[in-house]
Amino acid sequence: MKNRFIIAFLFLTLVACRDKKEEMPPCADIAVDTSQLSSRWSQAIKDNIEPIVFEDKVLIVEPLSASGNGKSELYCFNDTTGELLWQKTLPAYLLGDEVQISGSKLYYTNGRSKTFRAFDLNTLEDNAVCTLNSEGYLARHFALGEGYAIFLDNHYLLSIDSMDVSAYLVDLQNGVFRRTITLRTKYSYNGEVIFDPTTEITPDGDTLFCFMEFNLLNPSHEFVHRFVCQNIVDTTISATAYHQSFYASNKGNLILENGKAYFALDDSVFCLEALTATPIWKKRITQYFNDGIALKGGRLLVFHSNRFLDALDPINGESRWQSRLNIGSVESLKSSFFNNGRLYFIDNSQLTSIDVETGCRLSNQSAPSGKNLLSDLAQSADGKRVYVSDHYNLYAVSIK
Repeated sequence: MKNRFIIAFLFLTLVACRDKKEEMPPCADIAVDTSQLSSRWSQAIKDNIEPIVFEDKVLIVEPLSASGNGKSELYCFNDTTGELLWQKTLPAYLLGDEVQISGSKLYYTNGRSKTFRAFDLNTLEDNAVCTLNSEGYLARHFALGEGYAIFLDNHYLLSIDSMDVSAYLVDLQNGVFRRTITLRTKYSYNGEVIFDPTTEITPDGDTLFCFMEFNLLNPSHEFVHRFVCQNIVDTTISATAYHQSFYASNKGNLILENGKAYFALDDSVFCLEALTATPIWKKRITQYFNDGIALKGGRLLVFHSNRFLDALDPINGESRWQSRLNIGSVESLKSSFFNNGRLYFIDNSQLTSIDVETGCRLSNQSAPSGKNLLSDLAQSADGKRVYVSDHYNLYAVSIK
């Protein structure tokens, strides 16, 4: 009998050890590359937020002045050598994420003159596409009064007016104004009407765009978010509502992919049929607020305020892995890119890569200058280099 107890004890001990071994983090044995970045080339710049890739060139937009008639400087570098090819002044105060490239033209808006403008990247000519009648600014950043645009299948330009919460649809081929679309994002608080100029608008081809709108429920201080999808051709709308306890910005929280819409509210991620707003699945992530989502490398990535990154299966919402990060901002996740099984982004001011299948950290590299790297990345057209800056230097870094 005593021997049986000993054998049983040894068996349970072995099982416990086996289970303990299986519970060890799958990334424990992976060596993380913590070397300093080795840049292929670098260029000194005055200030920069986001590099932009165009063919075999890298563009930098440097805002010069936000007061009066704001201006920006546009720089163009050879992406292989880093040579400065040309620089031009644009008549608008712009940041890198407030311009869009279609074909060989860089489009932007001048909020004060209420014009859509196009800068030809081959001829270096800058011209107004059209002028809109608006009581407010064509604005993304309300205080600056300048604007941004979204493309619908390279044919139409959609711009947001932050004063009357409207979108303007313009045909890029002939500059003809199509129509105004009202975004119902106004709400009343203490008798004052407030609007949200950062409403997320996501295009899908040239027939559909979707956005999130919200309204405050007084006096409960709860918000109702509505997922709205509108057909541009026949103007039909599908919508469905979701309650949220506290308001958080929608920016970075809406993705359209293969006819499905993904977005995050509070502690949950939702998947719907975009055309009908029919729910497909809902996944609760954490008790913390979700700060943004991205679809990279076949994984739906969810970044939330306790600095964890969750990876979900976009088909059914099942969890794949969770990783502790120091991103600090969803902007890093938005500008991340997938290459050869790795997801690249800025984590704790360093260029980081993780295995998108496991979430294991593979590299964590700092800038040669020792300064903090900014959150925005750009990838070369051939996928072999990444462009990143530390405010004062632009680096071209080879990737695996």
